[in-house]
Amino acid sequence: MTLKPQDLGVTGKFSNLSSYKTKVITSIAKKRKEFDSIDSRYAEYLEWLVNNANASSSLAFSELGELRDKLKLTTPKNSWDELNVYFIEVLGPIYIIEQLNLFSPFSAIDVPQSAIQGAYDFAVDGAQISVKRSGGGKTNTLKPGDIVDNKPFGDFISRLPANDTKKLIYQIFEVLNEKSSLDGPWTLIYGTTGNNGLLKSLKPSVPATTSVKENQNIFLDPSYNKVKGVSATAKEMFANDIEADINGWSKTPAISNAMKEFTGDYLLYSGLGLFTISISDKNGRATAKYSTTPTGSSLDGKGRASFRYGRNGELKMPKGEKMGISMKF
Repeated sequence: MTLKPQDLGVTGKFSNLSSYKTKVITSIAKKRKEFDSIDSRYAEYLEWLVNNANASSSLAFSELGELRDKLKLTTPKNSWDELNVYFIEVLGPIYIIEQLNLFSPFSAIDVPQSAIQGAYDFAVDGAQISVKRSGGGKTNTLKPGDIVDNKPFGDFISRLPANDTKKLIYQIFEVLNEKSSLDGPWTLIYGTTGNNGLLKSLKPSVPATTSVKENQNIFLDPSYNKVKGVSATAKEMFANDIEADINGWSKTPAISNAMKEFTGDYLLYSGLGLFTISISDKNGRATAKYSTTPTGSSLDGKGRASFRYGRNGELKMPKGEKMGISMKF
């Protein structure tokens, strides 16, 4: 069972916190049978989290450890992880108002109908906020469209000196936004001729016959490009490696610092806030924190850019989105 706001049915516009909480509780009740099939205390715990943003005590029931351990064993999805990754998005508006007191309980709340509608997971009083698990893994929140469609931010970038690395990063997102999820990273390295990509320095340069990186040259020889172009099959074959190269480049010291500044500037112009929630597996309480500054930023994809074979030889299909900014906060 997924606990994403969109799958739980907790999306749309709400006039205030009270109406939002009512919707959440009602949505949990509608799926009570599904929750009970996992554990009869599961729905009770979710409701407790909704109603106890300011709790100073542990759960009303004492079997948290037993429930937590049972949720961790559910298949095919680990329900404890689902709760910590997706249900915190549902809790977000409640905790930012009731626990952190950053907004009035009478503030309007907006939860996007689509998980990929924009850079934010929810908005309170018009302020857009991205939420993730505290101490969790990467979040790929900012997509190329989010960045290049923000005119004030684009105007800010245009006024920077020509040699400012942040200008290069912006140009990278222009390419990623214009191209498909498969063609974008490819174009960044190989451009339109095989040799004029913004990140052409990442292109392998020494032909050989063994490694994937070196065999790329067989498909990417400029003369081949000019005559026939590069097949989709060739692009798919190296898509994951190309994204990995771009990700590694963005994490190099000089670029990493520029990426962090670039992201911080975007957050300033967009007004996007960063919000984390951690759920303690000892007392069951959720703790929220809010920030406007990322601690880290890199270029990354989400999922696989292309197919890949699993350990047992099964073909794992692509599930990538356009490369964007993976933030730590």
